[in-house]
Amino acid sequence: YPSLAITFFLHEAYGEERILKVLDFFQRPPWQYHHTESCGSRTRGIHITSSSSPSNALLRPYLLPSRDFYSVGAGMPVWGVRPVHCGGEILRITLYSSCDNYEDAVRFYETVMQRQAEEQKAGFCWFTLHTGWIDVLLAFIYVRNKATGFQWFPRTYCSSVLF
Repeated sequence: YPSLAITFFLHEAYGEERILKVLDFFQRPPWQYHHTESCGSRTRGIHITSSSSPSNALLRPYLLPSRDFYSVGAGMPVWGVRPVHCGGEILRITLYSSCDNYEDAVRFYETVMQRQAEEQKAGFCWFTLHTGWIDVLLAFIYVRNKATGFQWFPRTYCSSVLF
């Protein structure tokens, strides 16, 4: 720790082919598979309702039931792609840190950007860096200590960012 991940959240409404094309790109040299992040019990799908007919919920299967990450080499950021069902498209840069320096890192970026993080939950927050055809977000997630019985990522996760 610390580490960095870059994830494209692409809208399925613009065509699932775009998402599959990016995923295919990551599976070719010089990209190498790094790890898979499970999306838990989300393998079946989500219920989508419309405001005109909330009683007619449709089960839409997830295009990618897990999130695969790829890298071009050791110590480099990992990259991935996820579909989004609603809202805009996002390029999210996620900085992972240990519990020990998470609060300091968030305060540092609040000072640099002269604003508060837009969303804060336990161990997760983000800043919007740019809005336009694609929103660019800077997110922070802390990696819990292995002694607590819970860890977000394997120790082999890349370590290319300094706090």
